[in-house]
Amino acid sequence: HKKLMPTLAKYPNNPILIIDDDVYRTTEWLNAFVETHKKYPNDIIVGAFWKKFSLQNGNVIEQICMNDTYRTTKYANKVMVGYKPANGTGGTLYPPGTFTDKRFFDKELYMKLSPSSDETWQFCFNIIEGRTFRQLPIAHNERFIDDSQKVAMNKNPGRYKQIYSDLYKVFPEFKVNMIKVLK
Repeated sequence: HKKLMPTLAKYPNNPILIIDDDVYRTTEWLNAFVETHKKYPNDIIVGAFWKKFSLQNGNVIEQICMNDTYRTTKYANKVMVGYKPANGTGGTLYPPGTFTDKRFFDKELYMKLSPSSDETWQFCFNIIEGRTFRQLPIAHNERFIDDSQKVAMNKNPGRYKQIYSDLYKVFPEFKVNMIKVLK
């Protein structure tokens, strides 16, 4: 939250690319975001997806999908329904006007409900607002800077379950829209 929120406030009419600073990038990576954004200016362009959602007995179930979506171009330029971006790892480009719901910017709310996962907060509002995720046309080949992942949110998957539970309670339209998308 400490990077995206001030950037959105300062540059509301610009596309914003979220990236982690502990991943090495290929030379074609940035150009692929720029060119894909030009072709699909209203879509959220995503370099990699790490979760896939499905319905099981009326419940939203998440599973890791990195083995299916990383290091491949099989989803190049495809709309990815039911997938959650690996925001910083693969990079995520938000077009201008992506976040229009005033609750998204409520610092007290996001620090209470999703303090340690800004990407889940962003994903929640992308689903609430019916945004389209599109896969970057190049394969994501992550290579982390040595020892940068010793402490990471993905090391505590139970924490994500709590965040989703809290978000579903406070924003019932999040869960309703997830179910609609997955049907």
